[in-house]
Amino acid sequence: MAVMASFPRRVRHASFALLGASILLVACGSEEPPTPTRGSTFPAVAPPATFTEIPSPPGAYGHSGADHWYRAPAGDGHAVELAVYLPKSPISTPTPTVLVLHGADGLRRAHEDLARAYADAGFIGIAGCWFDQPDAPLIDGAVSCSGGPTFKGTEAVAVDDVNALVAALGHLPEVDLSRLAIVGHSYGGAVALMRASDTGATEPIVAASTPLASQPTCCALRKGDRYPLDHVTGIRGPVLVVHARADPIALVAQAEAFVAARRATEVRYYPQPAGHAFPWQTEQYPGELDGTTFASQFLADSVAWLRVQFP
Repeated sequence: MAVMASFPRRVRHASFALLGASILLVACGSEEPPTPTRGSTFPAVAPPATFTEIPSPPGAYGHSGADHWYRAPAGDGHAVELAVYLPKSPISTPTPTVLVLHGADGLRRAHEDLARAYADAGFIGIAGCWFDQPDAPLIDGAVSCSGGPTFKGTEAVAVDDVNALVAALGHLPEVDLSRLAIVGHSYGGAVALMRASDTGATEPIVAASTPLASQPTCCALRKGDRYPLDHVTGIRGPVLVVHARADPIALVAQAEAFVAARRATEVRYYPQPAGHAFPWQTEQYPGELDGTTFASQFLADSVAWLRVQFP
């Protein structure tokens, strides 16, 4: 695969739980210390007044990571963050930008990895932090999003947080917003699609492991939650749905229903043992003998599709 070797460090069997809760464990008659949370590990910091370059935040790769990190105001006293990876060999000029939107478990180094992989493939790769959940348990590989907007599921106001992140991209001299694509994992893909429906934005969207219809099997619907299946007529840009047939969180029937309702959608289905976190899964892709993994297959499929969108 042409782009397979560009995929960097990975997360084996990354556990992408959509919503977490702190659990108090009791063993041998004594209470263990409470589970660390994102907020206890990454204390909130004051948002900047303007778009500002910052050091890599706690949890990020640091000096071996992004070319640049930035924070930008997001309204209501919050801020968004973005890690920027620049390509050594752009696929075209102006260089297209791929914005990676994390799911409901927050920004992780896995998302930095994916943004770097898109940069290695010739795009400007950006991992964006569009909300924070300070009360959620700290997950391995977490990156600080302290002071980020509160998690809102797929409520209409969640679109404002992604809009704030996209607006921040407009401050980057390397980024041409007319050549922007979004790769959203899980809830990140759902809100990207809802943004397209609500605002008329037509950037290409790759929706990976996305809850496309109500309801995800992980959790009860939140008041105000919406799903892309109910808003397909408003989604006018190109869409690639990539879904694992055995996804236990966003069932494959959701993807099948979305694709049936919006026939302009392109789709890739991955067989077992692909799960909800297949963009980072290192198991060999069934039937492939050249070292192809689910992670490298996803990268190859999404890069090939994105290059068609940006000739």
